[in-house]
Amino acid sequence: MPSAPSIRSAVLAAMLATPFAAPALAQEGTLTMGLSVTPSSFDPQLGALGSDETYYSHVYDALFMRSPNLQPVPKLATGYTLVDDLTWEIDLREGVTFHDGSAFDADDVLFTLERLPTVEGSDGLNTEKMAPITNVEVLSPHKIRVTTDVPVPNFISQLFTIFIISDELDPGVTTADFNDGTAAIGTGPYRFVEWRQGEEVVLEANEDYFDGAPAFERVVLREMPNDGSRVAALLAGDVDFIDAVPPLDVGRLRDADGVSVVSGPSARVIFIQFQSDPAPHPDVTDASGTPLDPNPLSVPGVRQALAAAVDQDLIADRIMDGLATPATQAVPAGFLGHADDLEDAAGDAAAMLAEAGYPDGFALTLSCPNDRYVNDAAICQAVGQMFTRAGVQTTVDTMPRSAYFTPMREGEFGAWMLGWGNSQGHAGSVLPSVFRSGGSWNGGTLIDAADPMIDESIAVMDTDARGEAMAEAMRLLSSEAAYVPLHAQAVIVALREGLDYTIMADETSLAVNVTTTD
Repeated sequence: MPSAPSIRSAVLAAMLATPFAAPALAQEGTLTMGLSVTPSSFDPQLGALGSDETYYSHVYDALFMRSPNLQPVPKLATGYTLVDDLTWEIDLREGVTFHDGSAFDADDVLFTLERLPTVEGSDGLNTEKMAPITNVEVLSPHKIRVTTDVPVPNFISQLFTIFIISDELDPGVTTADFNDGTAAIGTGPYRFVEWRQGEEVVLEANEDYFDGAPAFERVVLREMPNDGSRVAALLAGDVDFIDAVPPLDVGRLRDADGVSVVSGPSARVIFIQFQSDPAPHPDVTDASGTPLDPNPLSVPGVRQALAAAVDQDLIADRIMDGLATPATQAVPAGFLGHADDLEDAAGDAAAMLAEAGYPDGFALTLSCPNDRYVNDAAICQAVGQMFTRAGVQTTVDTMPRSAYFTPMREGEFGAWMLGWGNSQGHAGSVLPSVFRSGGSWNGGTLIDAADPMIDESIAVMDTDARGEAMAEAMRLLSSEAAYVPLHAQAVIVALREGLDYTIMADETSLAVNVTTTD
């Protein structure tokens, strides 16, 4: 991406979509939501994790956002024109104000994009998405022209996580300023009131919201990463809504008085990745703990043996209690880029390991979060046992997400779990971000032959041809056993009697999607 001062104005987006549900007023005017995820910050440019987006989406808007089925919804933009393969003109909404009363216009989009690559500690994903921009021109206060150096057919959906901040903020605004509320000024349906880190976020309705004042006068987003605590809080009446309901608790909640359960399909696929650089790695050793040279995980046959060792159906049935769909690749069926002809890896894993040159196996540490995905620690324990039965003595190391993702992205793990939300509705984010060398969430999966295929596939402007090109990249990654796909999660929430919820396939939990049934 060009240096900040060279960027002169915004991005693009899409024009149709399914509108969000319009909630009715809650009885007391306050909605308390027990959320499984905790925010990294209230700086919407620090990262693009779905867990952070759940919080950001209440306070900030993007030019385009997602409908429940992940189609683009015009928000701060009203439409766009594709002038040519490299040029987009975007119309911006008029009459919108930030929470401090200042008016939204093209300069705010410009300020947002200029700050984006400068945020210290950023996870790099949003910067990666906006990297093709070479020039931005303000055509009027509510119209911009964006030029890219390569075709970016998915550019509209790339904007879903680019939340717009006000150019009234100091150019030196810091993440700390957002976290204490000083700079947490968006155009969204709720105003930031307070964040007691590790406890809860308090919001109040933005009565001047351009899309209509939200129904709940006050929203409390309570940070509750412990599954048991969330379920207990709902049953006790301490919260009105909980997300990420553990599958094993679904039956109990359905039988409870005054509680309802709502579920739907998720776009998130859970998988195991491997550090495939041939250099010795401390997590991949012989029986004495000495790193092996070369790293066995750099051998395709070894990865194929480990993939064959995993029983996805067993994990979905036993650990996820049937509330997950076994996966053959990193995007769900029906998504653009899904290769319909792929099947689960099969074969005698131990024999495959011997054929690959490791008849006596080796030792491996499998690293996983224990508070990010549904049943993540239990899933990793099961995968570790399956690897061990195949002859790879596996130690499972689980940790909180706060300690997990930075070393994961920096390549410190030998094998690890990742769940990708596919929140753009296609394979155009997981391929470059996770499986391309140097991708912002790659972590060490290196399949050189995939890089040019990924680059070419995501630049194809024709939709059908782009889908097939991305699917071909998926086939290559599968043939190389670059990763082991496990399953697509289900989105499961539970609410107190009198409330209903519109499921988001990207797993965000939004107060604006809660409705009353009374």
